[in-house]
Formats: sequence, C-alpha cells, structure tokens
Amino acid sequence: MDCKASATREDLEFILLNEDAEPKPLPLSLLVDITSDFSDKNIIGRGGFAIVYKGSIGNRTVAVKRLLHFDENGFQREIKCLMKVKHQNVVRFLGYCNETRGKMAGFKGTLVMAQEEERLLCFQYLSKGGLNNYINAGLTSTSSAQYFTHGSETGKHTFGGYMAPEFIDSNPENRAITKKCDLYSLGVIIMELLTGTRTPCAVNDVLDSWISQLGESKTKAQLEQIKECAQIAIECSNPKAENRPLDTKHIIDRLQKVESAQGTQLQSAASKLLLQVHPTFLVFELQPAGKLTPCLLHLTNDTDEDMEFKIRIEEGVDRRWSEQFGEQRFSGFGIVAARSAYTLILTVSWERDDIPENRFCEMILESWPNQDSYSEANKEEVKLTAYLSTQHRQSTAIPTVNKKQL
Repeated sequence: MDCKASATREDLEFILLNEDAEPKPLPLSLLVDITSDFSDKNIIGRGGFAIVYKGSIGNRTVAVKRLLHFDENGFQREIKCLMKVKHQNVVRFLGYCNETRGKMAGFKGTLVMAQEEERLLCFQYLSKGGLNNYINAGLTSTSSAQYFTHGSETGKHTFGGYMAPEFIDSNPENRAITKKCDLYSLGVIIMELLTGTRTPCAVNDVLDSWISQLGESKTKAQLEQIKECAQIAIECSNPKAENRPLDTKHIIDRLQKVESAQGTQLQSAASKLLLQVHPTFLVFELQPAGKLTPCLLHLTNDTDEDMEFKIRIEEGVDRRWSEQFGEQRFSGFGIVAARSAYTLILTVSWERDDIPENRFCEMILESWPNQDSYSEANKEEVKLTAYLSTQHRQSTAIPTVNKKQL
C-alpha cells in the first residue's frame, strides 16, 4: 500500500471545508510541514499506539495521528472503515499517509540508510481538547481525564476508563482490540453522555436525575429512550466480555424497537381518541414514610357522549405495585361527562424497606361510550407507565445534565 501522494495544502483545506469531499492520500512531506516536523509543541494527545499532533492549514487546524505500532493489514482495514463512516456526530476523516522514507541511522559502528515506515491519519480537529471534553461540555463542569495519559515515572502508558478490563490486564505483547472491547468503550461513552461520569450508574438513578432536571417538559418517549440507553450502557460495560451484548446490530435493533414503539404511540396520539390522557408517564416522587405520594392524571372528553373509564395494571407486575393499585385501596374507574375534563388523583404509599426493585409499573386505561355495554369491540386502550422516583429521598452522584442532549 506504500504510495506517493500528491495532495497539496489547498487540497487538504478543500477537504476540510467541504463535508462532501472524500478523504485523500496525503504526502508525508505535507504532514511534516503542517506539524512543524512533528514538533513536541504540537502534541495534543498521546497513547500506547499513536501520538496526535495539531497541524496548521492557513488559519485552520487539523489533527494528525502518527501511529507508533501498526499492522499493515489492520491499517488498511482501518482506512476502509473510516472512509465509509460519515455522520454529524463522528469526527471527520480527511486523509491518510502510507510512506517509507530513508533515514541515516547507526548500525554496528557505522551509519547506514535505514527504511523508516510512516503511517498517519488526518482528522478534523476538536478545539476543546478531545472527545471526552466534547462529551462533558454540556453535561458537567468537572474536567475529565484524557483517553490516555503517559506515566512519567514508570514510562508505562496508563489507559483511561474507556478500555475494557481484559485489554488492560492482558500481556502488552499480545493485546488485541476485539469487538467486545469496542462494546465496552461504547458502554462507557453512553453512560458518560447520560450522566457526565464514566462510573456505572443504576438505570433508576439515571432516570431520577433526568426526571428531576427535565421537570414538566419530560415526555414518556424521552424517558423510555433514557431507560433503554442506560440499560445498554450497563450491559456493554460489563467487566466480563461474555456478558456484553452480542454485537452492535443487537444494540441497533433494540434502539429501533424503542423508536418504532414511540412512532406507534405518536400515531395513536394523533388519532381521535375517546379520552385524551395526560401524562402517560406517571412519576411518583417518594415522600417520607407514612405520607402519600400523589400524581395527577388528566382526562379530557372532547366528544358529545359521556365516557366511562377504568384503569388496570398489566399482568406480571410486582405484587407491591398490585397492592398499591388493588381494588381495596384504589378506585380506578369513573365517568367523564361530554365536553369536560376530569382529574384523577393517584396515590401510593411505600415503607422504606418495601420499595420494589422494579420501580416501573405498566398499566392500561380503558375507555368506552357510557350508553354502550363494555365489550372488546367498543373500548379503547391507552398505555400508562408508573415510575417510583426516589430523588427526594436520596441524592444521586449524577452531575447536572443538559436538556439539549435529548
């Protein structure tokens, strides 16, 4: 793959300014020039496999990744993959260099012309110092460690929290980045996007934090997305590789399933329902022991007929939820008069040691015209989700998140 490229500064600047431009082979002389011969002053990142330099193109900047160790076949595969990836959330790949140059070096007491192989990749420059700073920019003011840091005392490279345990613990000479390693890194990044920290957080804690900060603007679709992403992050960052998801296709299928379900909900919401229901995601913010935790459910009847309704919980729900919404303490039925609104106050009461592990409860609100007898043919159903938030009982370690991330 060794080749002499002829791209110029103008060519590289054109690629940088035009998102539709394809990456090109870049001459080593050009990359040497724009990095001031790979000056230490231009180093912006250092890892076990590469050093990243800042390169200047006029008044613009690029990042040049100079590989320290590489496998020729692996290098070619990486270029092929990078050239296929084009996404607004992925750093743009601008070009590559694969050259061999002669360099005088000492050998057995004399100078000889040695062949020095250079493998480099050129990317869009991130002005905030690194990907993790971009991730944290809208999430937390706390600075995070770089992907890789260089241990000045030991001379060994210390890997940040993005690398899989099996990679870090393996013999450096036999280290290999596998698909399972990639999944681990993906899980850490997703968790960092959700919480501002790489530390694994329970799904409920992630939801509590977002619910608190989204306030009244939260929607069921948003919270379902957060829940699924948090679960994926936890599974991907499992310390044991065999317990991580099978592959990225499995993850994409799960995300598409959530998106598809939300599309169905939107279609139902857009259609003419017997009763308009708001909200469909009911958040019960846990109160001190002995106090009732209320949540308001608003029903609106825009038709010219009275509408009956009843609420039932789905089968398989934790018994403690069943006890909260059982017939003995919960009258989940009534009539909403024509052209009127009805507010139902739902309450729960939990003892400190009796909070269910699954803080979700799926319910169904059924409605039908009052003059008709209840039947499967004339009823409508709206799915409700109840969630028990412990945000008021205990504060989580999750930092402030940015609503714009959703």
